[in-house]
Amino acid sequence: FDDALRAKLASMPYPEWGRHIDAIIRLEQRRFADHAWRLHLEGRIDRRELAVAMTASQLRELEQRAVS
Repeated sequence: FDDALRAKLASMPYPEWGRHIDAIIRLEQRRFADHAWRLHLEGRIDRRELAVAMTASQLRELEQRAVS
């Protein structure tokens, strides 16, 4: 964690930390599913491997985002 995130977390109630960190991870596309999707788009892994790397709903979300 960098200093800015530490300061932000320090100003928040502890029970909200998880939701805040999850939002950052999603926004910055740092989820395991996001990384697998990029590898798939680059042709480095096939669609079958995506089934291991993400849920069906994550796959639908990423496919819809790619079409938009």
